[in-house]
Amino acid sequence: MANLAEFGMHTPKTRSGARGETPTAEAYDEFERAFNHFNGALFGAALPPVMLTFQRRNRSLGYFSRERFVRRTGERSDEIALNPEHFAAMAMRDILSTLVHEMVHQWQAHHGKPSRRTYHNREWAEKMEAIGLQPSHNGEAGGRRTGEQMDHFVIEGGPFDQAFAALCDTGFGVNWLDRLADLSRLEQPAEIDEDLAAELAALGIAKGVGETKKRAGTRVKYRCPKCGAQVWGKADLMILCGEDDGAAFELVEAEDDKS
Repeated sequence: MANLAEFGMHTPKTRSGARGETPTAEAYDEFERAFNHFNGALFGAALPPVMLTFQRRNRSLGYFSRERFVRRTGERSDEIALNPEHFAAMAMRDILSTLVHEMVHQWQAHHGKPSRRTYHNREWAEKMEAIGLQPSHNGEAGGRRTGEQMDHFVIEGGPFDQAFAALCDTGFGVNWLDRLADLSRLEQPAEIDEDLAAELAALGIAKGVGETKKRAGTRVKYRCPKCGAQVWGKADLMILCGEDDGAAFELVEAEDDKS
């Protein structure tokens, strides 16, 4: 069973943080601290400084974009974006493994050979495994290691797991959560028990806790991972490509059908 400590909430701080921080400074400083920690522990400090942002991109936990930002003086910075809507529905280890997943993309952009946009290739998969994250298209053991839409799971006792534990030993926490997040439509890799639901509700985060709902009238887009062909249809379809030896189409995104 999970509680707020597992979900990144430790002893509550004052509204302005332990050092008189504003909410913005505290929320972003937490993830910059995590980035710096994992950069040293897992990447030998080989990654350049990055612009961390919070973005509510539909059905996305996060993304990496190379040299997305440029300073007026000419310096450029990569972007790693995380979706804060998921923070209340994910254990802290899963939140930070998403950050490191995107850091692997940054490593490959600077030190490897990325494939076409959005494709996760073998080099990326091998680096994920080397730092303790197992790539899997469905987030489960036995899933495909490469493809367009990729998930992962933590390798127990691996480098990431150890680095995460070391970070937690310093008292690290993710303290700001999206109060209006609709938890009923988010992935929930950790079990949300009644005590956690009560704690989240006390913070004003109660919509659909512990439930999984399907919205009526939702269309889903699928894409062939080999040829890139796309189709729209209802949820839970199994679609095979007639051009690429029956390759299974992968879920890309969904949208409300307002017709």
